Amino acid sequence: MSVNYATTLNNLAGLYRMNKQFQKAIDTFDAAINVYENCGGDVSPDYLASVYNNKGLVYLDIQKTDQAKAMFLNAKKILEKSGDYKFAMGTTISNLGFAFIIENKASEATPLFEEAKKLFEEVGSGDMAQSCETLLIRLRRM
Repeated sequence: MSVNYATTLNNLAGLYRMNKQFQKAIDTFDAAINVYENCGGDVSPDYLASVYNNKGLVYLDIQKTDQAKAMFLNAKKILEKSGDYKFAMGTTISNLGFAFIIENKASEATPLFEEAKKLFEEVGSGDMAQSCETLLIRLRRM
């Protein structure tokens, strides 16, 4: 078991998701999480957070927003403990925002996209910041 193996599992699970094999994706993301967690300190926190984010996206695909939010919050907690992963944190926070959009909760999604936009701006990711701004314009009209 290694970090590379866990990363391969994460990528494979992403393929299952793309093929709409959602349960296989969830199971494979769980396997990746297990491997990462058993690799100890050799794992970059953004790798583990990535799996939680990706698993959360599966839950969004199948309209299970509570489970999705739990995954995104797990990713956020990992990144908060780990230091300077602003791009990964922006991704995580915007994913959480999408869960609230699906629930038609624009007032809860708006501050998340504002925060994500700031993080993307701080790391020089103008495209991601602009995507957040576009969503914010739409959310404010809701």
